[in-house]
This record gives sequence, structure tokens and C-alpha cells, in this order.
Amino acid sequence: MIETKIKTATILNIDCMEYMRSLPDKYFDLAVCDPPYGIGFDGDSTLGNNSSARWKNPAKSAKYKQKEWDKKRPDCLYFAELMRATNKSIIWGGNYFTDLLPPSGGWVIWDKGVANGMSLSDAEMAWTNATNNIKKCEFLWAGFRKCETTERFHPTQKPVKLYEWILTNYAKPGQKIFDSHMGSGSSAIACNNLGFEYVGCELDEDYYNAACERIAQHAQQERLFD
Repeated sequence: MIETKIKTATILNIDCMEYMRSLPDKYFDLAVCDPPYGIGFDGDSTLGNNSSARWKNPAKSAKYKQKEWDKKRPDCLYFAELMRATNKSIIWGGNYFTDLLPPSGGWVIWDKGVANGMSLSDAEMAWTNATNNIKKCEFLWAGFRKCETTERFHPTQKPVKLYEWILTNYAKPGQKIFDSHMGSGSSAIACNNLGFEYVGCELDEDYYNAACERIAQHAQQERLFD
């Protein structure tokens, strides 16, 4: 395991299952996770296993690599361990896991604000047991239009502002936040910005190193403007 500490964020290069098994029950107050959906959206130029459409994204950086992490979704053991180790959870792609998650009236709907005719989904859904209400937010998708960064090295990279909105609406000051599939590090940056204690796991070494660099750059920019 490799551990990197940047401000209030602890970033681990480790299998999330190995890490979660080491935790006591309900160790984290809130998990905000984006696990693989099993749709083949793993860095290839196609838009998943069932699409022949192709896209070009000038915002992608040289760090953007084709991977094979999205060939299958997590099994029931992952969700059981996540629920055991956390008090509440927000799980992106919840519509792909309805057979593995308990029924809930709580959903987060992210409207990506994309132009009509785009072949990707206009919105994403996150399952949650943090509330029984459905909440909607709108933030530009960082991979399609310029958002807080012009470089994208992960195919499911989400805006930092989206995670800040989630923390503002679903977390309380002083709570501990967990991300089992950190990816690009947007969740870590949001927690640093808002002062939440955070642990994120990322198994892929390339993504881990790129995320650590991105998180450190954001932390340095904050210090420059303090």
C-alpha cells in the first residue's frame, strides 16, 4: 500500500476491499463512491460495450490511458462491506446496481448540462440512503466542456463543484468522508476545499499518481491565493 497525505485528504493506492475489511463498523460518516458500472467505459474511444459511436475530446491529457477496469461491476460483497464500514452512502451509477442495493427513495440526479444530440447520457443517477428525497443538481461535465480543469485523464472524471455540492447537502462539518474508487481525485479536492477529513482508495497506479499530482496542484493553488 502507498499512502499520500495532502491537507485533509489521505489517498491510498490499495484495493478498496482490503482497506474496508480493516475498518470497524460505521467508521466513516459518508461514502461518496463511483464504482465501475460494467459497461465497458474504461478509456477506449467507444462509449461502452453497446455503442458504436465515437467521440473526440480535446480536453484529454497525455495521462489519459486506455484501461480495463470497467469490464464488470462490483459484486454483493463490495456493497455489503461498504454499508458495514460507513454510516451513509452515495453511490454513482446506482441504476446499474438496483439488484444489489436495497430500495431507497433517495437519489441524486446530476444534470450534466450538455447540448442536445450528445450520445452520452444527459444525466447520471446516484443511489443514496442519506435521505429519502430526490435531489437534482446541474454542473457542466468536465470531460465535455471546460469546467474547473482543461485536462481530463480519467473517463469518468466528475467536476469538483459536483462533489462540493454533495458535501454541502449531505455531510456535516467534522464528518469523515470515504471514496472507494477515487479515480481522478475530484472528491479529495472537494473535501480539501471544504475541510472534511477524507480517505480515498485507488487501485490503478497510473490513476493514483495522476490524481495525487492533481490534488497537490489544487492545494498549492489554494495556498497561493490565501
